[in-house]
Formats: sequence, C-alpha cells, structure tokens
Amino acid sequence: MSGFIQRIVSFLMSLLMPLLTSWGIAVKHFDKIDAVKYGTGASQVMDVYLPKDLSGNGSAVLFLHDGNFKDGSRGDMDNDCQIIANKGYVAASMDYTLFGGSSKLVETVMGEITDAISALKQTAADHGITLKKLALSGNGAGGYYALMYAYGYAAYTTLTPQFVAVKGAPADLSYDLWKNIYSAADFAALVGALSGLKLTAAGFENNTDSAKNASASVSPVNVLDKARVFGKTPTIAAYAVNDAQVPYANLQALEASLARNGVAHTLVSFPNSDHSFKIDLMQSSEYSEAVSNYCAQYLSN
Repeated sequence: MSGFIQRIVSFLMSLLMPLLTSWGIAVKHFDKIDAVKYGTGASQVMDVYLPKDLSGNGSAVLFLHDGNFKDGSRGDMDNDCQIIANKGYVAASMDYTLFGGSSKLVETVMGEITDAISALKQTAADHGITLKKLALSGNGAGGYYALMYAYGYAAYTTLTPQFVAVKGAPADLSYDLWKNIYSAADFAALVGALSGLKLTAAGFENNTDSAKNASASVSPVNVLDKARVFGKTPTIAAYAVNDAQVPYANLQALEASLARNGVAHTLVSFPNSDHSFKIDLMQSSEYSEAVSNYCAQYLSN
C-alpha cells in the first residue's frame, strides 16, 4: 500500500472509529467524564476523556470549539477528543465565555484556559494519571484563543503547551484582511470585545492608529512577535482557500510570523474547502498525520 493510500485509510478510520464507538460497535478505549467544573461560571465547564491505555505517557490535549466567537459548545469537539483519547492521551473539550458575555474576551478566556488546565490536571490526578505535558488545539474562534494562549500566556500555567494545532483560526486581525467579511461596525464591535477597548467603525474605515493598535493587541501574529522563550510554541495550522469566515490570507500572515521568529511549524492549505474543511481528503490526512507526529515528538515523556 502506497504511503498516500495508507494516510487516507488512516484518516478515514480516525473519522469512523468515534462513530462506531457511539453506536456501541467499536470498543471504547477511554472513559468520559461529563461537565467537569473548572470555575463557578455557567460556561466554565469541560468534558474530560481518560484513556484506558496510557500509551500517551500521561500527556493531554485541550480542545477549544469554533462558533465565530458567539456560538458553539464543548460537544462540538467530541470527535477530536475521542480520536486523541483512543491514541492514549488524555483529552478535554472546554466551554468558554462567548461574545456578549464579557467586555475583555481575550483576558477572560485566557484566564479560563489557565483554570481549565489546572482542573484537567487535578481531574486526571484524581483518577491516577499524572499529567506532565499538554498541547492545545482548536477550530475557528477556539483556534484563535489557542494561538493567543500558546504565544502570549504559556508562562502562566503549570502545564506549558508543547505545541498548538488549529484549523481556520484568526491569526491577524488587521482590518484589511477582514473588510470583505465584516462591516467596519461589526469588526469594531468584535475587536472591541476582544480587547476591552471602545472602538468605532470610523476608526477602521479610516485606518486610524487607535484601530490598528487595537487590532495588533489581539492578533496572535503580533503577540508571537513580542513573545520570548515561552511563546515559541511549535504550531500546526490549516486554512481553507474558500473559507468565507476566516480569510485565507491569515495563513500567509501566520507563516511569516512563524518564520521570522524561528518557530517550528507545519502549515496545511486546503485548496477546495470552505470553513468546514470537509472536501480535501489528502490535506485532511496531512493535518491528522502532522498532529500524530507532533504528539509523538512533543508529548512523549
């Protein structure tokens, strides 16, 4: 069997196994703990998947869901968590504060990720698993927060992210990249919610310094440029050419930042897909294989 065919078969099986497990056909190699609280807020909940075979050496992957900053839930990442748990790693998917629930979303969600990591570590310990290493992963808005945390907040947690893997994640919030998707008013509202600053549509329409500085303050590429040793997190990122929610230009922006900062990375371009990433099987296999390789390289003890 050629390497390409083998990767496709492996990818298809990774999609099929969680479905068979949910039907009770396949053996489930993990125990799922629902609705673990990591804080007192209504959204501060996560699901934890504990592998029965710790071939992942007591390492974990924490997932953050998509939802365009205002929707989605931890259950959206159930398939990804099952795949990781069946490989022998602890997995978790967390809810977090959504757009409209905070005026400083980045600050709020960064704190929630820190608390979720602590709760994940304690939950694993309560079940006899000592977590030593962690990776972050997410799609869309969840991928954005994963990048922000890995590049800017990794030093504030007891488990420093060893790598980050994202799909369709906003990496550069410069308005020029987004003006065909967002109106200036909507973009001002989003960047204002992320940063906690009062911004106007006119600021983005006229490309004022205050608007540019606000965008830069909440852009992962700029956070990476300012990062020191703890921010140089190895990165896997996938972007879709036909994505109508996250401009494909984010790939080039992220690639340039990773290159100039000397960060190990694997970038995958999906030439025919939209934000769902469902069409390009070869690229899906490439992304899945990269995640497996990074797990083996960065999470092994």
